[in-house]
Amino acid sequence: MAVMFRVLGPVEAYVDGVPVDLGGPRPRLLVARLLIARGATVSVDAILDDLYDGTPPPRAQSTLHSYISNLRRVLEPGRAPRTPSSVLLSRPPGYALGPHEVDADEFLRLAQAGEPERALALWRGMPYEEFGDVPWLRPEIERLAEAHLVTRERLLAGRVGDPHVVGELEALVAGHPLREGLWELLARTLYALGRQADALEALRTARVHLAEELGLDPGPALRRLEEAILAQDPALDGPVPVRQGRAVPVQAARAEAARAEADRPERRAVGRGTQFDRLDELARDVIQAARGVAQRGPGIAVISGEPGIGKTWLAEAFAARRAAEGWLVAWGRCHETSGVPALWPWQQIVRDLAARVPPSPAQAAALRVLLADDAPGDDPAPGAERPAEASEARFRLHQATAAYLGTAAADRPLLVAIDDLQWADTASLGLLSDLALLLRGAVAIVITVRSGEGPAAVHDTLGLLGRHDALRLPLAGLDRAAVAELSGLRDAASVAALAERTRGNPLFIRETLRLAEDRGIERALTGVPEGLADVLRRRLLDLPARHRPAIDAAAVLGTGADRRLLAEVVADASGADVDEALDAATALRVLDEDLRFTHDLVRETVYAGIPPRRRAGLHLAALRALELRPGADLAVLARHALAAGPAAAADAVRWASATAGQAAGRHAYEDAAQWWRRAVEAHGTLPGADPREHVELLLQLVRAQLAAGHGFSARQTRAEAVLAADRSGDPLLAARALTSLDAPGLWKFYTYGDIELHTVRRIEDALTALPEGDSELRCRLLGCLGMERYDGSADPRCDTATAEALAMARRLVASGEAGRELLAITLNARYLGVQLPEHMAELDAIGEELTGLGLPGFELLGHMIRERTRIDLFDVAGADRAAERAGVLVERLDLPWPRFQHLIWTGTRRLLDGDFEGAGNAYAVAAEAGERLNLWHTSSTLSSALLTRHFAMRDFGGAEELMAHYSPFPAHRQVMGVLIGDWRGDRTAAETAREQGWHPLPRDFGELPGLCLLGEAQIVAGDHEACALTYRRLLPYEDRIAFGAGTFCAGPVGYYLGRMAYLGRAAGPETARAHLDTAAERCAAAGLTWWAGRIAREREAVRR
Repeated sequence: MAVMFRVLGPVEAYVDGVPVDLGGPRPRLLVARLLIARGATVSVDAILDDLYDGTPPPRAQSTLHSYISNLRRVLEPGRAPRTPSSVLLSRPPGYALGPHEVDADEFLRLAQAGEPERALALWRGMPYEEFGDVPWLRPEIERLAEAHLVTRERLLAGRVGDPHVVGELEALVAGHPLREGLWELLARTLYALGRQADALEALRTARVHLAEELGLDPGPALRRLEEAILAQDPALDGPVPVRQGRAVPVQAARAEAARAEADRPERRAVGRGTQFDRLDELARDVIQAARGVAQRGPGIAVISGEPGIGKTWLAEAFAARRAAEGWLVAWGRCHETSGVPALWPWQQIVRDLAARVPPSPAQAAALRVLLADDAPGDDPAPGAERPAEASEARFRLHQATAAYLGTAAADRPLLVAIDDLQWADTASLGLLSDLALLLRGAVAIVITVRSGEGPAAVHDTLGLLGRHDALRLPLAGLDRAAVAELSGLRDAASVAALAERTRGNPLFIRETLRLAEDRGIERALTGVPEGLADVLRRRLLDLPARHRPAIDAAAVLGTGADRRLLAEVVADASGADVDEALDAATALRVLDEDLRFTHDLVRETVYAGIPPRRRAGLHLAALRALELRPGADLAVLARHALAAGPAAAADAVRWASATAGQAAGRHAYEDAAQWWRRAVEAHGTLPGADPREHVELLLQLVRAQLAAGHGFSARQTRAEAVLAADRSGDPLLAARALTSLDAPGLWKFYTYGDIELHTVRRIEDALTALPEGDSELRCRLLGCLGMERYDGSADPRCDTATAEALAMARRLVASGEAGRELLAITLNARYLGVQLPEHMAELDAIGEELTGLGLPGFELLGHMIRERTRIDLFDVAGADRAAERAGVLVERLDLPWPRFQHLIWTGTRRLLDGDFEGAGNAYAVAAEAGERLNLWHTSSTLSSALLTRHFAMRDFGGAEELMAHYSPFPAHRQVMGVLIGDWRGDRTAAETAREQGWHPLPRDFGELPGLCLLGEAQIVAGDHEACALTYRRLLPYEDRIAFGAGTFCAGPVGYYLGRMAYLGRAAGPETARAHLDTAAERCAAAGLTWWAGRIAREREAVRR
């Protein structure tokens, strides 16, 4: 088996000549990290640091193992069980690549063997193309780029006299003016074509570059060549000596461009011609796909780079070109500190398009959230929707947006441009992610984003777009030729100094040149190299001191400034001083004519330079001025109130709460949660604040967090609310706080295995304080009590409390005192309180009842319960039907935690079919989804699922690494340790367990697979007495599949009973054969052919 990696362009892999899918950006970056190690071991810590820019999340190691497992599967599809990987090796303290081929190595071999043409044919683009902005890859990229240049030089040396190479050589010497070999080739070629004067001019130009930039004379070869040309030496007609280009020990970059063609857009795209070409290709692909029969999603491009590198300029130039071709173009711009509302970039886009392509009445109604200034439900303290109904509304909005954009693109192509994605709100990111799936037709989306900036949600969105084949265009600094063209400088030394100081950053270049207009280019370029902010601050010194208050106020106001508002903020009654300041700032190109800063970095620099107390005062003045304007946006008011400090704390509570309500009305639940948190924090600073108000704010935050799918965060907030309720002295308020976690939940919202005893006591105290008799609050408290006590001990109070709660809920609903929601919440509590094998039929019935209540979130929960219970009850077809419906609802409701749970189930279901590859794929996708949850609990779940796969394959290679994140229960860890040890040929764990005894298994949702594996471990240890006890415990469940709620599937219980009866001597061969025969029949009837075959083979072993 031959494994070939291709890195001279995008990172790809081939196995025996067939391309394989390495996965998303991070698995491919992992491959790149191992490739540059050249077979050396890379530690796990080093890998995680490089994959996550030095800040790996808490669950990263488990995710890494999933990546490794998936890469091993695709790179070694034929590897037999129990055989170690030969391609991706485990070597303490990390991993290494085994034997493989790399196109970069073949390129270097061919180049060194004198076959430059074959070598260059391997070149597909920039090495490691999609990772061009990854710092630790830059040295390798530059090494390969240098080898590429040398190889081109050697190839061209054999084509002297060919008129077609002149242009290529001129481009090369412009890009690398200090390489004497290139100048020699150019001069020889010109001379061979009869252009003696041009040849001599080329040599004189080389001399000037070397003298001015380095203070050096040309080397002997160039001097001899010049003499030979002047003498018309016949030797010049002979072959050209091939030699290594003389590279000078300074950063190579381009010199002065040969001819300016400023009227051509391609020339105005200084240094970005390649990126323009790739964007143009994307546009052509969008149009061709729209004309074809096949449907495809939108064409997506992500332009990334440091601030000022030209991302927005490139996107705008591309948009202008498309508009000239007749495309519809709509922009959405994100802002850092302007306090814009949720979905702001999409509001801009849809409103702009609606003015040109009016939506139908039905579309306008569905898009009201984006079209209207006030969204339905805007209210400082709205009655928040149920979490799942909220997600359903959000999905409908996303569907409506996709449908409208598709309609707008029906007659001519549509380009949607989103600028500065790193500042996008969470709701806007969610809409963008869904549009990548929902959009059809001739639609392109171009995004600009600052490299490495923004919250985790931004990087998650970019990762998702990458999996949809988004074009990545990381922008680096301009080379020296582009710097010369952009600056208009003719002096090579000045160009070199400008390029070195600015690192080719276009904004840095322009600001330096503006500084030079006043101080001269020499002063602008001398002294210690500065950063862009330093240059901007020096330029701002040219503003008279009396003008700074107005400019500072403009920076505080952001994009919402106008002359009258600025005058109000700085208390300039006449406005004359403000006008004079704005005119001066415009003349210095600090502001544009529309009073916007010429670049976000300029505004950021001004804002950062305002002393804190003055900045807070300006925000307070802005707040008071904007409060008098009826059209002021709530988010803007909230931002100014929060930034104004203690003087506006009460205003901050008011406006942050209002903004949270507005965000919820626009289905931006994560943004709503963020604003409720800000309101809570501001309220906490108010002297003498009412604790009851604080509790109400916290309960609003809980509801928003549940609506956003963040159940664990909501649990933490609930604890805050309970403490605050204690200070209020209101027992009913405390009871409301305790029962606030009422979102649909397949698993509990906290670390399994723990009981928060103080919470249990608080619930019991609240129940005691309530009057006797049925009430909704008592019903909720009883359900909470049963859920909280579930901890693997089979506490009977879980059963009694949830049974009483469910009976009470049915009475309250029947009498009309409560609605279906209370019944759904109580059914959920009953499910979470009694997940035990003996209750499986009841749990299945609970799932079925939940699907029929007409509540989307609880309907999803019901289907997710039944996709588990039906398998446990051996109804595989019924489970698959439930899973199909659950999958539809997971996509529609877009709740992150259920998505992760469903993906885990999907992998485990494939294990039942013996589809180890499909299971690995599903677990890899689950690992990505688990990363986005940013909860360490996902590591334990994922580790359990991956261990399931190892167990089913009877191959525990690499399983030891998962043990650190496996179950917290000693019994589970003991059993798995025995099985892994046996696979390795080490019986130490088995002998220890037999001698010291077996830890008791927890009684919970994983009891059946736990018993199956315990029996296997006891067979390995030869502990027949213990195995007989386990056999008897498992015997009542012979007709079950030990599915472990989808997280740890052992398989048909009858199979394990057969093995225990025979190998564990719990019964005898006849009984063992009976168990196996029955299990095989059940599996065949259920369509589990892989298991049927496995059991049949076990049956034959018993016969022998």
